[in-house]
Order: sequence, then C-alpha cells, then structure tokens
Amino acid sequence: MLLEVPTTKMPERGALVFRKERIALVREEGNIHALSLISTHLGCTVNVLPQGITCPCHGSEFTSTGRVVKGPATEPLPHLRVEQDGKVLRVFEDKIENTA
Repeated sequence: MLLEVPTTKMPERGALVFRKERIALVREEGNIHALSLISTHLGCTVNVLPQGITCPCHGSEFTSTGRVVKGPATEPLPHLRVEQDGKVLRVFEDKIENTA
C-alpha cells in the first residue's frame, strides 16, 4: 500500500495532492481515482493545477483524469488502484487501465 487517507479529507470536487508520494487523489462526478504524478514522457513530477496537470520540465499537459492533451508525452498518466474501507481510502501501487 502506498497511501492511506481518511475519506473526510477528500474534497467534494478537486484533488488531494501528495507530492512526496507523487500521487493525486481526484474526485470527479462522485468517482475517486488515484493518478501517478510521474510524467510518462521522462519521469518528471507533474503539477496539479485547477485547469489540469502540467509537466514543468517539458510542457506536457494532461486532463484531471490523466489523458494527454499536449505532448511531448504520448501516454496517459497511470491510474493506481484505490479501495475504500469504511472511512479510509487506500491507494495501492497496482496500475489499472486508464479509461480517461
């Protein structure tokens, strides 16, 4: 397990960013997903902003679901497995299919 977060910390809209772990928990339309914040281009840590996710090193841009909107990255940000156990969200290192 990479991360454990109380559900009460999760905002109704938006994201929780864990820079040290390089993970963002994002809530959209009631769904929570975890994104790796490691750029699929050259492995830089991306920034999460209200308008989307950007790579400060090479300029790639991603949607809040990790889909590439501007290169040089060509692959989406990986989604990580999230499980909710009562009032706790747990993020695991298993990558899951990104349907963004």
